[in-house]
Amino acid sequence: MQDPDNPLGYDSLIRVMQLFERGQICPSDMWFRVFETLQPETTRAFLDSLPDDLKLLMRQEYFGLARYRFEPPEVTAELIVAKIIAQWCEEQGDPNASMKS
Repeated sequence: MQDPDNPLGYDSLIRVMQLFERGQICPSDMWFRVFETLQPETTRAFLDSLPDDLKLLMRQEYFGLARYRFEPPEVTAELIVAKIIAQWCEEQGDPNASMKS
C-alpha cells in the first residue's frame, strides 16, 4: 500500500533523508541516494511532496557548508536531477541567510 503523504512511492529515500536529519549517515551518503533514486521527470514533484522539515533540510544542505557534496559524480541523469534540485532550492530561497550575518 502506498503512503498517501508520499504519492510518488519514494518511501525508502525519505527514510534515508530522515537518517541524515538524525545524524546517522553523512551528507554524501544522502546525496548519493538522492541522485541514484530520483528521475528527472519526478524530482520536482518529489521535492514538493516532502514534509516541511525535509524540505528545509534539503535547502539547508544545498546552501550550507556541505554544498560541495551536492555535486553529482558524473555527467549522467544525476546531473539533470541535481540541476532540478538546485533550481528548486534557489526558488525556495536560502534558509541559512539569516544565520550568516
